[in-house]
Formats: sequence, C-alpha cells, structure tokens
Amino acid sequence: MSKYCQISLKPLTSSATEGSNASPLKSFCDGKKATLDLPFYRSDFFEASRTYAAGMSISGAQEKLSLVIESGVFKKTSQNGRYILKPSPEGIPHAAENEHLVMLISKHLGIDTADCALGRFNDGEYAYICKRFDRNKNGKLEQEELLQCMDLAPDRKYDSSYEAAGKALLEATNDNISAASELIKRVILAYLVGNNDLHLKNFSLVRIPGSTHIHYDQLSPNYDFLCCDFYPGLDSNYLAMDLLANDDDAELVNLSEYGFYTGHDFIILTERLGVNKKLVIKFIGLIKTRLKKIFDLISISFLPEDKKAHLKNLIKQRLKALLIIDKIK
Repeated sequence: MSKYCQISLKPLTSSATEGSNASPLKSFCDGKKATLDLPFYRSDFFEASRTYAAGMSISGAQEKLSLVIESGVFKKTSQNGRYILKPSPEGIPHAAENEHLVMLISKHLGIDTADCALGRFNDGEYAYICKRFDRNKNGKLEQEELLQCMDLAPDRKYDSSYEAAGKALLEATNDNISAASELIKRVILAYLVGNNDLHLKNFSLVRIPGSTHIHYDQLSPNYDFLCCDFYPGLDSNYLAMDLLANDDDAELVNLSEYGFYTGHDFIILTERLGVNKKLVIKFIGLIKTRLKKIFDLISISFLPEDKKAHLKNLIKQRLKALLIIDKIK
C-alpha cells in the first residue's frame, strides 16, 4: 500500500483513510465525505462508458465516465456529473498515474490546473479522476475549445501552430496578454515533460460568470496533460504542432542548428504574441529552481520505477535545451 496521498502525493498522515489525506479529499469532494475506492470494476467501466459519457463537454478521444458523489462513493451518472473518470487505455499502461503526476507538476509550476486524483477500481487498478472545471455550484460555464474559435473541423486539431493558436486566443480574449502568457507556459511544460499531444482541443476558453462582453475572459484550467514519451508511436515529435506559423522561419536558427527547440525558440514565440520575453526567462528559471521538488514528486508518484527514471532523464535533457536562451553564434 502506498504511503502517499492519491490526490496531493504528500505523505499520508495517521488520520488518512483509503489512500488519501482528509484535507485534500474534502476539498476535492466539495466538502462531501467520500472514498476514492470506486464501487465497480474496470470491465464495468467499458460496458457503461457509452451510456454515462453522453453529453460531456471535456475534450479528448479517450473513453470517459461522468461521475457524481452519492452516499460517500463516486457513482456513474448520465447527467450533471461533477467529475470525469478515465482509466488507462489498452496499450497505454499507467496513463492514469502518468496524467495525475504531470498535472501535479503543472500545479507546482504555478499553472492554473484542473483538480485531479487517482481512484481505484475494485481490482486495484488506478484510474484518473478529474473535477470538472466547466461547471460550478451556479451551473455550467460558457466554454469553447480553441479549435472551435479557429473554425476548424475536429480532425484538424493538429493543423496549426502555437503561434497561430496564440494569435487566435488573443483575438478571442480581446488581447488578453495574461491568457497568452498562460498558453506559452503550457507549451513549454509540454516540451519539458514530453507531451507531444497538446493540440487545439486541449485549450479551452471560458467566460467568467456574470461577464457581459462578447469576448472570452481567460483560458480554462490545464487538462489532458501527460508524458507521451513513454509510449512507442506517441513520441515521434517534440510537440504536437509547430512552434511558429512557419517552422522553417529564419529566426529559428537554434532549431536548425541543434535539431531541437531551445529556450531562444520559445522567446521568439513569446515576442510574436506580444508578450515580454522575460516571461519565458522567468518561467524556465522557475523550472530550474523547482527541479528537485519536481523530481521528488516523480519519485513518490504511482508510476513504475522505470518510467520514473525515464521522465527524470527526459526533463533533464529538455531543461538543458530550455536553458539555451541566446541565439547560436
């Protein structure tokens, strides 16, 4: 049995029950008493997923279930679900533990991130649970994926660049530099942890309740984020899309010289979106400063030991590249 909380990855206290500390569990469950032990088997999930996943607006092709808390347990529901359940897909082992860890790294680096936890099926396998950010106690929030904002069909979610995505975001938010800064941080994080599946459906825009203007206010919390570098066939590119609208751009001299992106290349993206380059320098510095804590999270995570070592080595390599701030001579 693990000694660490299935929500926070902090050491379990003497008062902890069923894999989670009382305070994070209470917060995750909106003050309700509940257990992260799921009252059904993994096989039950796949039988019920089509029925109970209907109408969910959280993006992603992975099979999901909508959940509510009733009588102290997470139960399947077809309407008004407060949580999303995702098991590790066939052929992608430990994806649940992977996503939970990477989301905690995202939070640790100051990125607005959806609340999540690891539940357990009756057979002991972990499953990823995410609290929905597109609704609160007042009802459903108005939300739109960046893919929709750019008027692209669902099968074109990779047919763009982060520069174009950032410019579309600025247009949709009335030049909200804070939102553009948040997008840049998430792209850097994707590069750092080997997430080469950060496409246009993984950015959502929301309106704050009570907002009356036509523009969106901000990006939604970060979601659907994990290391793809573990899995053969999912690790072919550094990022899901090109960094710039034209990755053959003459300004990307470091990419052409080294064969991979460096911190300098992310500075180019930042400046093209009208954001001060100090944002990138500060964020990369933060990663370096908090590297030990990131490695500590990896060490106590629920991933197998070989994947922990893989992710640590990957982050070391990517951070070394990110620390190349200047253009190659």
